[in-house]
Amino acid sequence: MSAIWKLLGAAAALAGLAPYKVNKDEETGEVKVKALLWNATYAPATEEKSKTVDVHFGLNVPGKEKEDETHIYTDDVTVSYAAEEKAGENAEAAPEAAEEKAEEAAPAAEAVEQKVEEAAQAAETVAEKAEEVAEAVEAVEEKVEEAAEAVEAAEEKVEEAAAEPEKPAEE
Repeated sequence: MSAIWKLLGAAAALAGLAPYKVNKDEETGEVKVKALLWNATYAPATEEKSKTVDVHFGLNVPGKEKEDETHIYTDDVTVSYAAEEKAGENAEAAPEAAEEKAEEAAPAAEAVEQKVEEAAQAAETVAEKAEEVAEAVEAVEEKVEEAAEAVEAAEEKVEEAAAEPEKPAEE
């Protein structure tokens, strides 16, 4: 009985991993291989592009072609390999490109620096105005305290006047 299960497992593995479709594009030399559990694309090197090998792991149902647009929530895993033959040329061009980008960014950096200085000056002005307002508030608080003391003194005088017996008016 266990031999049957081993045989069925081997058959399932063979069915899932063995390719069922191989397409070769004669013009570009691109080869596409499809199996039940994976598919691969091989593109040879050209003048414009380097050699690429793309391997996609996921369920490929025969007869059901995938859409050109990939689905956002796909279960497929994509692995791409690319051989860069012009890596040395790119490495030599990198410092020049960096200098060009730095020259392009210089005016923007100066503009940012100027805006930062303007913001610092505005912050200083706000701080000075805040100090002036604080001084004015202190002066108003002192005047309010003086007025409160004057009101208390007036209330005391009113109470004293109310407490004194009234003298009959002589006519």
